[in-house]
Amino acid sequence: MLKKPMSNISLDVLGKINNVNAVSLHIRRGDYVTNTKTSKIHNICDLEYYSKAIKNIAEKVDNPTFFIFSDDIEWVKENLKTGYPFFFVSKPGMKDYEELILMSKCKNNIIANSSFSWWGAWLNNNPEKIVITPKKWNNKYVKEYKDLSPESWIKI
Repeated sequence: MLKKPMSNISLDVLGKINNVNAVSLHIRRGDYVTNTKTSKIHNICDLEYYSKAIKNIAEKVDNPTFFIFSDDIEWVKENLKTGYPFFFVSKPGMKDYEELILMSKCKNNIIANSSFSWWGAWLNNNPEKIVITPKKWNNKYVKEYKDLSPESWIKI
């Protein structure tokens, strides 16, 4: 329960999410790209991963609409092509906890190797949700992360 109501921007997005077969799609770049030490440990999910995930969801979900979340939304706008209806959700000034709530309200989720999007999918209450997750989360703790995602989540 939030102490304050969601912003009007987030409520508008929530209205859109509630009216379509919404799929959250999270792309984390940030320090995975800009910090050499971090990028050596963490894999960055590339466009091929997202293309396969979008195709997989589209084979299972009628008329999917993608709600795109990212810490580098300009890069996403320039590089990601879905072939389906989509909305760029992340905006400067949008509260991160509101983005997390919006991810969890989508019917299905495509997540990055990021705890932020993992929680968005985990908190999704749709009993029939489809979650696409990266098979490999990082280069250093492979054994420790092998049970990170539930068996029902599709690993690509």
